[in-house]
Amino acid sequence: MLLGIYTTVMMVGRGAAPFFFTPSYFLYMNLLTVIGFGVLTAAAIFMRRRTACHRRLMICGMAILTGPAFGRLLPLPLLIPWAAWAVFAAVMIFPLVGMLMDLRRKGHVHLAWWWGAGTIFGIQLTIGMVATSDVGLAGYNAVVDGRAGASVPPPALPCESAKMMDKALKLAA
Repeated sequence: MLLGIYTTVMMVGRGAAPFFFTPSYFLYMNLLTVIGFGVLTAAAIFMRRRTACHRRLMICGMAILTGPAFGRLLPLPLLIPWAAWAVFAAVMIFPLVGMLMDLRRKGHVHLAWWWGAGTIFGIQLTIGMVATSDVGLAGYNAVVDGRAGASVPPPALPCESAKMMDKALKLAA
């Protein structure tokens, strides 16, 4: 978990966020999903003797880890500015299929699915709120202060920053 947080901070610090996410969104998306994975996995380990809960929470934790894979499989450049929601929808496939299977087999959805899917949904909402808040932007600025990432405005898509930089260079010439 610490390695994931460290890697994210270093990437954002050097201005290496993927061009289909704003840098501040990318920072908090990675931080919160790594923490969410840790929380769901810890809860699953705590519930290891209750096999039904353990299994479902582990699947939800694993689903969070598929976000970067879906980010590479989906045509995210074509989905700007909805790229993050496309990844979220793909990640939610795992818990939703599990919920449907429970509903079909048992007639009800196991409570662990609601906790796992609710955690994933809560993470998604929190990312959007924190990334654009004053506190979130202050955190972003603290991460990039004095580094290459400071040249990228936090709410702008990196591809927009490149366009702005090209315009500035043309005006200066």
